[in-house]
Amino acid sequence: EEIFHRGIHVMTSALMVLSAAGPLGSQWFPVASSADVQDGPVGVQLLSRRLVLWRSPRGGVVAAPDLCTHSKGDLTKGEVNEGRLVCPKHGWTFGDEGHCVFKPSGRPINDKAHLKAHPCTERYGLVWVSLSPPAAEVIDLEYDGSERYRRIHTGVSQWQSNPVQIVETILAQDDSSIAD
Repeated sequence: EEIFHRGIHVMTSALMVLSAAGPLGSQWFPVASSADVQDGPVGVQLLSRRLVLWRSPRGGVVAAPDLCTHSKGDLTKGEVNEGRLVCPKHGWTFGDEGHCVFKPSGRPINDKAHLKAHPCTERYGLVWVSLSPPAAEVIDLEYDGSERYRRIHTGVSQWQSNPVQIVETILAQDDSSIAD
């Protein structure tokens, strides 16, 4: 019985570590190519959270939950006009940092209307997002831009599994694939 409870504790701890609420939530993750975020909203998923990305009026990328604060509509189904994300359901409009800048009703905009934007930056041709205040800066690749190296972006792989199974699969791989 004690082993069973210890196993539950280990699995619970692993799920916490590998979730957005754990330490991974304060790390930077590349979620899209900068070239992918241009004229319209882009949907991505990070640590089981659905996010919408768009270019703001200032040209930077904004990352926010993919739910309108008013109608809970999917913002990725909306459109971007002059750097402002427009909800497809009722037309609420969000600008820099996810701030609500327009309500078709003309009613006052309060703090609850704003999207909770996540820290987001662009480096190395990628869009990086952290779900919480980041623990550190995006990794610095000092050789980026050097003529001796070239950058190659590959496609994104999506694993249809939970994080614990992904880690177990990676750890269970045969060591013969690793060269000395």
